[in-house]
Amino acid sequence: MKVLGVFLLILGSVASVFGASDSDFNTSSHEVKGFIGRGLLVLGTEEVRTGGGIGYAYARREPRFFINKIPAQVVYEGYFETTKSPGVFGAAPDTSFAVGGLAYARWLLPANRHGLGAFVDLGWGLQAQNHATDNLDSIVNSTPLLDAGATIAIGKQEFMLGARYLHISNAGTKGHNKGENQLFLLIGFRY
Repeated sequence: MKVLGVFLLILGSVASVFGASDSDFNTSSHEVKGFIGRGLLVLGTEEVRTGGGIGYAYARREPRFFINKIPAQVVYEGYFETTKSPGVFGAAPDTSFAVGGLAYARWLLPANRHGLGAFVDLGWGLQAQNHATDNLDSIVNSTPLLDAGATIAIGKQEFMLGARYLHISNAGTKGHNKGENQLFLLIGFRY
């Protein structure tokens, strides 16, 4: 958690020097991304899983999501994720596979003259996994998310580097609903 706090502090400091022009924000974009990370022992989570995945997203301008002068996009993402558990409370180690869909708002601080920008994502989705785990009693789960990071513009493309917090739970519909909290390093390419 300390690392995420320091990262967000640095991101906020860097982002404060950017202009908020939306001139390059009028078109849609696509992105491919990869992520790696682990579970966090917070909010009821008892099992630390490690893993990662890949995803594809489509983003388009959404003028209704403006905050102050910061333009926004709505982003639709599909992803594949795999996680591994060393075992917990006498249970054998296991690997799970999941597919998910996300819809989220993205606030993007456009690149400054050096090509550096920043982004924050906030949204929700659904995930289906191949079997239940100690933390997740359901096969289908809800997935609120928060992303934050930096962008590096190279021509009309951007590289993205950030952190993703993904909470996975069944919203109390089955079992104990411990939930799983994952923190990922997020690397993407936006075009």
